[in-house]
Amino acid sequence: QRYIFLKTLLTNMFATSMLDCISSFLKKEKKEVCSTFKNTHDLSSNRRTPGWFLS
Repeated sequence: QRYIFLKTLLTNMFATSMLDCISSFLKKEKKEVCSTFKNTHDLSSNRRTPGWFLS
């Protein structure tokens, strides 16, 4: 019984850490995508073209 509990605990801990890794990675990716989009938008705003059109 105790072994099963420990196993569940370990699985939960592993899953949580994996989720944390994934979420932090996604946040980083989102940040980079946003900055890229912003740069594209800044570049294209000189030519009066929407940023999403270029990307």
